[in-house]
Amino acid sequence: MNIYNDAGELFFGTRLKRLSERFLFNMTRIYKTLDIPFEPAWFPIFFILYKYGPKSVTEIAEILDITHSAVSQQATVLENKELVHFVPSETDRRKRSLNFTEKGEALLQQILPVWRSVQCNMQRLLSANPNSANILSGLSEIEETSADKDIFARVLRDLRERHFTIMDIIPYSRQYEKEYKSLILDWFIDNEDTDFQSSNFLNMPLSVMEKKEGWITLAKPEQKIAGTIVTKYKTSTAAEILFLVVKTDWRQRQIGRILVMDTVKKLRQQGFTSVTACFDRKHIAALKVLRTCGFGLREMQHGLDKSKKDKTILQLSLNL
Repeated sequence: MNIYNDAGELFFGTRLKRLSERFLFNMTRIYKTLDIPFEPAWFPIFFILYKYGPKSVTEIAEILDITHSAVSQQATVLENKELVHFVPSETDRRKRSLNFTEKGEALLQQILPVWRSVQCNMQRLLSANPNSANILSGLSEIEETSADKDIFARVLRDLRERHFTIMDIIPYSRQYEKEYKSLILDWFIDNEDTDFQSSNFLNMPLSVMEKKEGWITLAKPEQKIAGTIVTKYKTSTAAEILFLVVKTDWRQRQIGRILVMDTVKKLRQQGFTSVTACFDRKHIAALKVLRTCGFGLREMQHGLDKSKKDKTILQLSLNL
């Protein structure tokens, strides 16, 4: 079993962290063994001042591509240890640059031979294998690519396209009659054993809403009707979800869940205290969505008709 191979790119950050911690641990051992009072965390600022001369906190943050606050905190540590100090700019007295103190310069001279040895041995280590020989250039490419669009933006965009959808949740209106009826008829085609006693929700949906006998909500992503949820008002405090339908090519994008949660929110606002849903056990997708939205199994009813002896109705409920 090799979890690193099995996880592949998922372990990218973990493996980089592990390598980094191992490297920094060994660097700490080296400094301690040589009795050099230096911490690996100080290296970035020390190297910049050594390589490029005095720099302001802002300039160092830009070079390292980290926050001003992070550099300022580290600079304060070094200043308290009297290794660096701030010096006014010769051209702009308002600008202060960080530079080595005499103590810091002396420490740098102790460190430089260690840095040269570490660099030489790291080059040997990396060149031992053809893949690792290019790791530094590979890291540079990853940093440049992620600077343009990091993994955060890439993953969110992918999830939005594959699993989540930005959409309008709208009430039924006459202009969507064709799309709405098509969704309900698709439900019956896929579930021919479904009992449907409230035919008005199919034939006269607008009338049902106007008489406040129920409510019909539509999901409209990308200007297309992709799903619907149909709710019947049984009493002034109890409602029942009759249909929860999402077009096949729009499934796995959380549309059903969004429709249910929107309906639950509206029912609460209207003073309803409970909502139920009775679906055949074959309605796996709808049942799964209801369960994830907090509905619990209330009752199971097995069909008595011999021709439908395998028919099982699951009644789920949610207290509002």
